[in-house]
Amino acid sequence: MLIIFDTDGNVIESWETRSGLRKCPWCLRRRQDNIFLTDGWGTASTSSIPGGKFQWTLGTPGVPRPPGVPFNRPTDLAIAPDGCLFVSDGYVNHKVHKFSPDGELIKSWGEPGRGPDI
Repeated sequence: MLIIFDTDGNVIESWETRSGLRKCPWCLRRRQDNIFLTDGWGTASTSSIPGGKFQWTLGTPGVPRPPGVPFNRPTDLAIAPDGCLFVSDGYVNHKVHKFSPDGELIKSWGEPGRGPDI
């Protein structure tokens, strides 16, 4: 279940997340009437509108992708002023993926570090 509160702690709305969000959101962003989130365990980045209707999902929930392919474990996202999404895909992929406002993959970059193991 996803619950949205106002700044005073009052529930604004809530909805079941059966379609889209699989386990737990790692990142949640709001832009205008849209809510964007990453589900690091379900390997999806999702946009929803108030009322809980998911508009689209990037990636395949519950199906981690191999290195280099979005997504293995998306951990965060940023929304550019032009509406493009930048999604960090850490742990296995070590990449940032850039998507158009319509959800089309534009490019990906990044690689594992070469430092000593921690």
